[in-house]
Amino acid sequence: MLQHSPDPAFQERGLVLLAPLLETGEASRKDYALLLDRVRTHQGRPQLYGSQFLITPPDMRPCPFEGTLADLNQRRIEISLDPMEEYAAGMASRYPELRWSLDPWPDCSPLIAH
Repeated sequence: MLQHSPDPAFQERGLVLLAPLLETGEASRKDYALLLDRVRTHQGRPQLYGSQFLITPPDMRPCPFEGTLADLNQRRIEISLDPMEEYAAGMASRYPELRWSLDPWPDCSPLIAH
């Protein structure tokens, strides 16, 4: 519910509430990472885990992320997400009509314009 809420303030409050639950295992690190990326993207900040993409047909590329692709992959591996290359290859096979790239868009404001 938090991840797909149209209310960024609700998502931000949810992040604050989820953070302490990570230590006890009551919240999923993957779910937290996906929500964190969504919140950061809404704030105009680079994402940490590369979970937010923007589609402008026929292209699909990630929203800006912090650091290099190697940095991003290291963070993804730490929370048991596939490296971006594997993730993109899997998605490309599921959506062959889209042209996938790991080169991030310079701006994802179309994503956050509701």
